[in-house]
Amino acid sequence: MANPLFKHLLVTGMLCAGTTLLFTGCIDDSYDLDKVDLTMKLNTDGLGVKLGNTDLIALADILDEDETVKTEANGLYYLVKDGTSNFNVKVDNMTTSFNDTKLDMDAPVLQYHDVFKQLQDAGIPVTEGSTLPIPADFEMHGSAEGNQKIDFSITDVKDVTEVKTIDLYKSKVALTLTEANSRPELNLGVTRLKNIRLYLPKFLGVTDVAPGWELKEGNVLVYKNGGIYNYNRNKPEICSVYLNKVALDQTKNEGKVENGNIELTPAELNIRMTAEQVYFENRAGRELSMKVDDQASVRLDIQVPNNVLNINQVTGKFNPAINPDNERIDVSSDLPDFLQDKEVRIVATNPTIRFHANMSTLPVGIDMRGTLTAVKENGTFENGAPTKVVKLDKSVMNMGRDNYVYYYQGNAPYDPEGAKAGAATVKNTANIGDLITELPDYLEVDLKNNQINVKNEYYTVQLGRDYHVDADYSVFVPFEFDRGLKVVYNDSTESMHSDLKDLSATGTLEVMADAYNTIPLELLVGLKAVDVDGNELPVEFNTAEAHVAPGDGSTYTMNGEVKQRSGSEVMTPIKITAKLDDKDLLSRIDKLCFNIHADATGSNKLVSTQYLKLNNIKIKLHAGVIADFN
Repeated sequence: MANPLFKHLLVTGMLCAGTTLLFTGCIDDSYDLDKVDLTMKLNTDGLGVKLGNTDLIALADILDEDETVKTEANGLYYLVKDGTSNFNVKVDNMTTSFNDTKLDMDAPVLQYHDVFKQLQDAGIPVTEGSTLPIPADFEMHGSAEGNQKIDFSITDVKDVTEVKTIDLYKSKVALTLTEANSRPELNLGVTRLKNIRLYLPKFLGVTDVAPGWELKEGNVLVYKNGGIYNYNRNKPEICSVYLNKVALDQTKNEGKVENGNIELTPAELNIRMTAEQVYFENRAGRELSMKVDDQASVRLDIQVPNNVLNINQVTGKFNPAINPDNERIDVSSDLPDFLQDKEVRIVATNPTIRFHANMSTLPVGIDMRGTLTAVKENGTFENGAPTKVVKLDKSVMNMGRDNYVYYYQGNAPYDPEGAKAGAATVKNTANIGDLITELPDYLEVDLKNNQINVKNEYYTVQLGRDYHVDADYSVFVPFEFDRGLKVVYNDSTESMHSDLKDLSATGTLEVMADAYNTIPLELLVGLKAVDVDGNELPVEFNTAEAHVAPGDGSTYTMNGEVKQRSGSEVMTPIKITAKLDDKDLLSRIDKLCFNIHADATGSNKLVSTQYLKLNNIKIKLHAGVIADFN
């Protein structure tokens, strides 16, 4: 991050060491230089050269923005790393069976003693205990009442803990009345029924009642036409309804799932039929004989086509397995130079991880937990471990909308796009900064193994449908920091070998300047010289007095096109010394490599308009320089 500053000092110093004096004289070009020994030695002990001042060197000139390190509109630097995820929510189909059910009367409508009394009342001679003579076309009657448990079940229930309602595609239920006499020879047939009522199970939702019938109290079918239903044995279907719902009463503990089934009690499944009178007549066309044990009655058949109720959607509580596919967050790739050194430490005041999920088509809310693991792929962290783990507390994502969840450390979450209005959850996570204090190779985002669940609330879903959710997550690290932040800049000058190869020198070179700094980091410089093969040369550098004190964080302002200094810079005199003990070292130097530690000694932030400025740059030579131009 100090490239312009130190390259300016180092390149200028080394070149001036050998060339400032060599070209101050005149050479007469009439001489044949091939015949002249062009080896010159100049004693320059104590020679000082003033080189002037630099322009303002803005932090924006030092730190380049890229896809990893960016700046806000106000110039604040921040680090961003992203990953993606997706998951499906699917509740498997369940099976509803409604098998044919036959409802017999609790007691026969007509028994021997009923017919005996009605024949006697009609003046027909009868003897009790003897066979009763029933004249042709004689009409008899009796009351009817019957109860039966319908053969209805809900099975293969998975991914559901409780069912409140099942919305059905309209399904017809046919109610058919048939005669149920004790023997075929007893040809007594039903002619009409008076005040017939059919009581359906209360959990069945009824719509589209057959003409002539009305539905009362939600489950009672009553025939309207004066209460008299004229029966036609050739058209035994007396009524039909359509079912559109199964509604279970949670206050009565209905709808609980046990062993993959929804258990309903006999009372809940009961269907009942009553009739004030059912009229029979002798249809034999001749006198019939009724024995003492003979009886005549009716039976109600309840039938559903194919014995299946087709489900549209279910309202209930669900627990499908949700296992997202998560992309890990690659941290180490594409980091800028100043964040790549192993000694870098990030001590940010409010590092933040933002989860985003578009749940606009998802009909359920989500409870989310997670595990973040920082991984050093080919090494360990300072504590000797290859990983660091942070558990994320439960957060909530709501159905039918875009959701944002922030996990952060500090006073508030950081989002360079601005905190999202109505973010579903904001969670202060005290140790989340531990994951990036030492930058890992990658962050593993684990949301599997029951860490994402449907909220324990009632929702309505279509069974068998895959509800897909795309999600993403971002790590935001603003360069608002506390004491302990450390970034390291490693760089080198361009090759200087062609400029220095003809020079040799012994002695000391000093480069001095006054550094005016507003960047709130202390700059500590390390130097080495290398030859054309990259081997370090034994040039002794002393940078003990090249520590630039941290600035106050102030920034320049623009006055037209001119950068206006803040006026509150921190000034530090700096000096870099190079000692050359071997006269051939200078000619062997190819590049100068520098290592700059930038340390935070307090809380502040990095902004692109903070700056450095060097004034009074001076070069002082305590050396004898030899130039060999043969």
